[in-house]
Amino acid sequence: MKDDKEATLQEQLNTTMVENNQIESKHEVAAMDIIKLPTFLQTGPELWFAQIEGLLHVHRITVDASKLYTVITALDHNTLHQVADIVKCPPITDKFIMLKKELIKRFGESKHKQLVKLLTNLELSNKRPTQLLREMRN
Repeated sequence: MKDDKEATLQEQLNTTMVENNQIESKHEVAAMDIIKLPTFLQTGPELWFAQIEGLLHVHRITVDASKLYTVITALDHNTLHQVADIVKCPPITDKFIMLKKELIKRFGESKHKQLVKLLTNLELSNKRPTQLLREMRN
């Protein structure tokens, strides 16, 4: 008797989980139709991804593959060619994270470039110390 109740409860739980997953999938498909991502920012991929992750969160896109394919739609032709290896053959897990890491690695500035830029291009002018610090960190 107890085993029958446990089996029934487990079956109800499984059914509820499947129904919830179907609802989430339908919501993600609907959100993917609505979301319009800004074009990839080659000069600031980290900042671009911060914006994209905010949009994905707001539109409740949480499935890894959905995130990947949503981001791919925002990439211009040249950027897409730079990550064609990942787009054509995405990893089994962490698809979005892999694409993010590679875009940042391929378009982001190296530490050396950042240091040279900081030392050569920074103008002090009439900026407040906090403004200057913010610029130095970016």
